[in-house]
Amino acid sequence: ETRNLDFRNVILLSMNDDNFPGSVVTGTSFIPYNLRAAYALPTPEHHEGVYAYYFYRLLQRAENVRMLYCAHADDKTTGEQSRYIYQLEYETPFEILRREVGIDVNRMETLPIEVPKQGETAEKLARFLAPDDPVRLSPTAFFRYVACPLRFYFHSVARLEPDDEISEEVDAPMFGTILHAALQRLYAPFVGKTGYGEALRALTRSSEVEKAVVAAINENYLQDVEATVEDYSGNLLLVKDIVIRYIRGGVLPYDAAHDDFTVEGLEERIGQEFAFESAGKSLRVVFGGLADRIDRLPDGTLRVVDYKTGEPHLDFQGVEALFRGEAKQRQSNILQTLLYSMMLFHSRGVDAEPTLYYVRAMHRDDYSSRLVDRELGRTGVRYSEYREPFERLLRETLAEMF
Repeated sequence: ETRNLDFRNVILLSMNDDNFPGSVVTGTSFIPYNLRAAYALPTPEHHEGVYAYYFYRLLQRAENVRMLYCAHADDKTTGEQSRYIYQLEYETPFEILRREVGIDVNRMETLPIEVPKQGETAEKLARFLAPDDPVRLSPTAFFRYVACPLRFYFHSVARLEPDDEISEEVDAPMFGTILHAALQRLYAPFVGKTGYGEALRALTRSSEVEKAVVAAINENYLQDVEATVEDYSGNLLLVKDIVIRYIRGGVLPYDAAHDDFTVEGLEERIGQEFAFESAGKSLRVVFGGLADRIDRLPDGTLRVVDYKTGEPHLDFQGVEALFRGEAKQRQSNILQTLLYSMMLFHSRGVDAEPTLYYVRAMHRDDYSSRLVDRELGRTGVRYSEYREPFERLLRETLAEMF
């Protein structure tokens, strides 16, 4: 507000059209333009008129005027000069001198992060190789190394955990936890039994599914076993309904239609020692993890069932691609289930078949939980068929890791 003052020298900054005059009125009102105009409320034209008056009044007795604007365009600005600069250029006798100023920004080269396996880092890695009570290497941690060695270092060696963010809504990991807990409750009565297709169909129609989901939410999310559905927020009610739909419409009907198996274990902790060589030394690491479900098929093969809530990814381009392929070819879910199959193969002396239950897709008539090897054109993976190349790549990766 300097309308009562005159200046000899004037410098105007940010003279881009989206700043001067800008469009303040249209962006801050829910009142339609027609109503604003009919009732003499401020309109875009009024806003532009006020800015035009301010601009020309400021320049009225000035001797030197400098106007600066940025010609760089991005997703927030067009880089266009103000309409008032155009007006001065085409409608007035003033001579406008232009000067373009560019700033050369020298970007510093980003140096790669390297962590030598020496000193404290070597000591922390040695925890996985200790002869007595070693730290177990989980399939998830192993895949972190395959995907990005630094990610493995920060998470599993340096143990730098991301900050826990307090969320009022159920995030993806918690959603998976609720689903796993509910399925564990529902399948617990069937452990060791066979031929329960009809029992699963009856379970689908019963209220036990909702009870299991509610119990899983109360125990894992609310941490209040006495809570009732009346205590749930809108988002939590939605989560409950989605989990129930995935179980009733996908998992239970799928297993009922393919009931030639016996559930042997639920959320079972398994592990297996694995020997390899690195720098001429004989070493061993112990793989360990929690298998969502272990089934026994009619031919005695063990089936590793891994529940997933994301988009289905059941095909892969061969074992080599899981370890050495491009980022999109290194399928974490498939590699991890193969690791669980390896553990069962060696610890129990029977073949194992990795399978993935993508719950959001199991309602489809053509859904199959079996893996698809695009390289060999094969549907259904038995670990014994992949043992030699898989364990060779596993040893090479472990030798590189340690």
